[in-house]
Amino acid sequence: MVNIISLILALVNSFLGASGAIFLKKGSGKIFIKKTVVNSNLIIAGLLYLLSFIFFLIAIKFDDISIVYPITSVSYIWVVVLSAKFLKEKITTIKTLSLFLIIAGVCMLSLT
Repeated sequence: MVNIISLILALVNSFLGASGAIFLKKGSGKIFIKKTVVNSNLIIAGLLYLLSFIFFLIAIKFDDISIVYPITSVSYIWVVVLSAKFLKEKITTIKTLSLFLIIAGVCMLSLT
């Protein structure tokens, strides 16, 4: 059974990482060597990834990495939801089915 603290930390980690990916996408249209260091979207993405890393580091302190790391696959769910909301990307049937498989896998893993 997964430790509740590590589960919460892994879920926060996955949300922060997914949010970072959204900001990377938003900042990717303005990538020029000079402007990259002042691109606020890329800076926010980097900070979110750093926070995500810290939450993951703490999570693996409380539980096996073989349990915690697969839980972070929930980030794929966050990315689909956040990209639909903020980037106006479409959620297709295949994406929906794939997300249910991820959820099923994480649920089965948490029972071990």
